[in-house]
Amino acid sequence: MEGFISQKFGRQNHIALKGVVVENDGISIQTKQNELARAIFDGDVRVVFFVPTMGYSALIKHGEYFTVYGGLKDPVIKAGDKVKAGQVIGEVITKPEGVTELWFEIRKGRNPLNPELWLAKR
Repeated sequence: MEGFISQKFGRQNHIALKGVVVENDGISIQTKQNELARAIFDGDVRVVFFVPTMGYSALIKHGEYFTVYGGLKDPVIKAGDKVKAGQVIGEVITKPEGVTELWFEIRKGRNPLNPELWLAKR
C-alpha cells in the first residue's frame, strides 16, 4: 500500500486543539482512493467489527503479536480466516471529507509497539 503517515505513534500534539496532547497506540496512513489494505504477516483473523465513525476494523493474531487494521470498507476476511502476508484484507475507506486513511496498530500481547519501526523493515 502506498501512502504517508498522517498520525504518528505515541504522544502527539492534537492536530486541531492547541495545547492538547493525545496518546496514539498506532499510526494513521493516508493513501489514495480505492487502495487495498494487506496483512503484513501470516496470521489468524480473530474478529472483524464495525465502528460507525471509522468503518470496519480487523484484529489479526500472529503468534504472540496482534495487528489491528481500522478504516476498512467491505472487508474480504472474517473471524476464523487464516491470512498470508501480503493478502488483501479489504479496501481502505474514503471518509465523507475525501480522506482515505487506514488506522494500523501492532501489539505484543496488550502492549502497543511503534508500527513505523516494523514497516521500515519490510
